[in-house]
Amino acid sequence: MVVSAVNAVIIIFQLCKIMLDNDFIHLLIDQVPLGVDFHNENKLDEMCCIMESLQKYVPQRSETSSITLPSGQAITVDTTRFSPVLFGGDQLTTARARGARSLRLNHDDAIDRFEGIIPVVEDWHARAHLLEVRIDNLLL
Repeated sequence: MVVSAVNAVIIIFQLCKIMLDNDFIHLLIDQVPLGVDFHNENKLDEMCCIMESLQKYVPQRSETSSITLPSGQAITVDTTRFSPVLFGGDQLTTARARGARSLRLNHDDAIDRFEGIIPVVEDWHARAHLLEVRIDNLLL
């Protein structure tokens, strides 16, 4: 979300942990503040900078596999697998994040394509407005 005075993005990262206690599975969600990013999310190149700063927090693992060609030559292929992280915001922020992902679609590296970040709409403003309307109706 863009703060109009300084065009800063406050980033909160959610970590999900699964705990096993006495045959019960608990899902713990931790919110970790990552600080303030002084980029304007309304500009596509700066949205790419925001997503680059978020990409380094996405859990990933590298896998190496070997492929044998019909000619008998063996090639090793390095792939990166991600545990996707949801990147939430309002509809405009989500549209900008999708635009940044589509801009980087032809990059060779999975990290540069932002494959570990999934933009989702968190319609917080609509929920807050609905709550405000309900309170106003109760007070009348």
